Amino acid sequence: MLNPFNEKAFSEVVTQLGQLQYRGELFREDYSFRDWFRGGLERRAEAATFAHTPRSYETALIGVVCSNGTSGRELIDEYRALGAPVIIEVKNNEINEWSVSGKKAEHLLVTSVPVDGIKQFFIERSKFWKPDDLLRAKNIGEFSWIHQPSLFAGLVPELEERIQEVLEPLLHRAMEETSAVYRQTTGASPDPEALFKLIFTILTVKVFKDRRVNGFATLAENSDEILHKYARKFHDNTVETLLNHEARDTATSHIWTAMDFRNLSVEVLAQMWSTMLIDEDIKKRLGIHRTSRTIVRYIVEKLKFQHSGDDNRIIFEPCSGSSSFLIGAMNQLRPRLYGMDPKERHGYFTKRLVGMEKDTFGIEISRLALTLADFPNTEAKWNIVKDDVFRDGALRPYLQKAGAVLCNPPFRNFGADEREIYKLESFHKPVELLDRVLQDLNSDGVLGFVLPRGIVDGKGYKEIREKLAQRFAAFDITELPDRAFPDASTESALLVATEPFQHNKSKLTFSKVRDNSTAWKQFEYFHQVSFQHSKDVEPIQARESLQIPDLLDIWKYLSHYSTLNDVAEVHRGIEWSVTMEAGGHWLVKTEPTPGYIIGVAPQTKFDVFEVPEFRFLNREDQNQRRKAYLYDWEKPKVIFGKAPRRRGPWKIAAFADATGVACTASYYGVWPTADYDIHLLAAILNSPVANAFIASRESRREITKENLIKIPVPRFTGSQKKNLRGLIERYQEASKLFFERTAHEDAEYLLKQIDALILDAYSLPPRLEHTLLKYFQNYNGERETSHDFADYLPPDQESFFSLSTHLSPKFQRATVGAALRERFGNV
Repeated sequence: MLNPFNEKAFSEVVTQLGQLQYRGELFREDYSFRDWFRGGLERRAEAATFAHTPRSYETALIGVVCSNGTSGRELIDEYRALGAPVIIEVKNNEINEWSVSGKKAEHLLVTSVPVDGIKQFFIERSKFWKPDDLLRAKNIGEFSWIHQPSLFAGLVPELEERIQEVLEPLLHRAMEETSAVYRQTTGASPDPEALFKLIFTILTVKVFKDRRVNGFATLAENSDEILHKYARKFHDNTVETLLNHEARDTATSHIWTAMDFRNLSVEVLAQMWSTMLIDEDIKKRLGIHRTSRTIVRYIVEKLKFQHSGDDNRIIFEPCSGSSSFLIGAMNQLRPRLYGMDPKERHGYFTKRLVGMEKDTFGIEISRLALTLADFPNTEAKWNIVKDDVFRDGALRPYLQKAGAVLCNPPFRNFGADEREIYKLESFHKPVELLDRVLQDLNSDGVLGFVLPRGIVDGKGYKEIREKLAQRFAAFDITELPDRAFPDASTESALLVATEPFQHNKSKLTFSKVRDNSTAWKQFEYFHQVSFQHSKDVEPIQARESLQIPDLLDIWKYLSHYSTLNDVAEVHRGIEWSVTMEAGGHWLVKTEPTPGYIIGVAPQTKFDVFEVPEFRFLNREDQNQRRKAYLYDWEKPKVIFGKAPRRRGPWKIAAFADATGVACTASYYGVWPTADYDIHLLAAILNSPVANAFIASRESRREITKENLIKIPVPRFTGSQKKNLRGLIERYQEASKLFFERTAHEDAEYLLKQIDALILDAYSLPPRLEHTLLKYFQNYNGERETSHDFADYLPPDQESFFSLSTHLSPKFQRATVGAALRERFGNV
């Protein structure tokens, strides 16, 4: 109930919101929603506006609330779960505009306006607050009328995490209890797909009930009535006999009262159905890996869909799963169809959005997700074609009409049985699908694909990269860390290919998101990448790689230096025909044995310059997979791991071996062939230059020989070589004694001195050396050392000094003196 002091202000706010097009389905008074930050507590806002239907925290734009005992930030905290970036607080005959923060109690009071100034206030906000404009600002976190544009960032993703935390246990409990009741009453375990379909069906009806769909709003907790209603609506009588009556009643009782779907976004619902309700066996069989909302929006926004008028172009999603991309395209197109009658808009969407899915359960998920996304229309007659995308000719009629193809294909390779069925050009499913798409795609069609990282520079992707460059004049490749798909085992990259017209060269834009939580949140919340570079490429260049490494200025400066390939031989270690995991433990022994050679066993861990504990490795001919056991293991060499232990830029921890040991295939051996001994090579490989070179080119878990041999090597003077060997010896002694706390020298300082000497030998200009060292900022704790290793430079240092200058006693004294003078003045 509004008090008299607030009523006039509230009425004026409602009037002005109407002037901004917030009417009809875009405006609700007395709007109730679930506060997922407070365990699902129900709250009510005096009014709320939305960009479009269905109304949810994802489409909410402006909330209007009245102070009543609670006010200010404490009041706004209660409305975070509304999902609106703007809350108007009506208080004592004035209004306060709040920008909602993703964090509790950090909301920003933008301005306060007396009641007689409300109309003028809305006129000033009108250029920012119309539905389409404010939704775009909300999605990218840029609110140009305030000074803190990132304030709202993270609220929706955080809200969705909370929702999943609440709903996932409830769903799992419903499935477990339903299973248990079925076993008790029948003595057998339920069929997994029948169980999933039962839960899925009851959830569907509950969604329609909670969203007040005609014919569903008054349904009671009665499993027979619920399943009958679904059967009539979706013409599927099989649901009425799923499992048995006791199991159906159990599933209904768990879902009907414990869950509330009024305000959930479609993406969260689709995510629930495509992940929580599908077990690992079905995921593996279908090659499912969920496409997050962030990735869908990133790709869709880059394609810049336009309302296509009366042409016959379609947006086509092969392997549609839960139709994530079709829903993303719908949300992108909807604002362009503003004012269109909902039924007419529904007709437009059903004509333009086409998916293809092989799995019957996937088709049901797709159709329901699309139905919910096009609320208030509840017809499920969407054009989701049941077919196999790899069946010869299956894609052709749709590709010939496609203006855009959006897809997250299965990443795994074809199995032996599938290779017999299909006529294949590639054993890689993503490559084969891309190839078929390019064969029949409409001449104006563009692409947005989620792909394994192999699209960047993988050998099995060479031909498809060349075909893509021949077809499209513009590429956008975004390399993602593996945290982008927690349920997929392969690293990924996003491909957006546009401008399908005649060209000699294609503009390649390569972006990368670094593998840390901060970088991922920047991408997830703002679509910001860690770095981005562009260049023109010919098809033959694209065939070799679509990668543009970071730190380009540094690699350009060092491009005339010799490489590791010029001064050393690089080989992988011994590889056996039987793996350790498959029972080959006898291939490694702790005591000298005939037919065995001393060496580094699998999974041996060691730090930079640290000589590890050795074992004895089998080198008998009959147990070898390659000829690596014939290399000159007795000669001096450097050894380091092929698979980095850390995700950050520190990839290599190498040690020099002068005693003649071998290693297994999970390590590399580097034999000097020129005027570089093993100590110099170990220092080079452990240095920031070598590690940044590898990290800027590879995000994969294994370091490739192709990139290793390209590492530039420095030009040492005689005195530098002598000093370096001495520093390494001192460092090895200091790091060995670190845990005994008896070291006479600081191991960390000595290691930085080694790095500084290496950098001096590269002769990088101070600006480039500063850029290189900043590349490791906040990652140095990941360096493989027995001691702490802090950042090279202070976080706020922007002046350009070499590392050797920064470490020098004279520089340190000058820095301390300057600080003292600044604090205490001249004394």
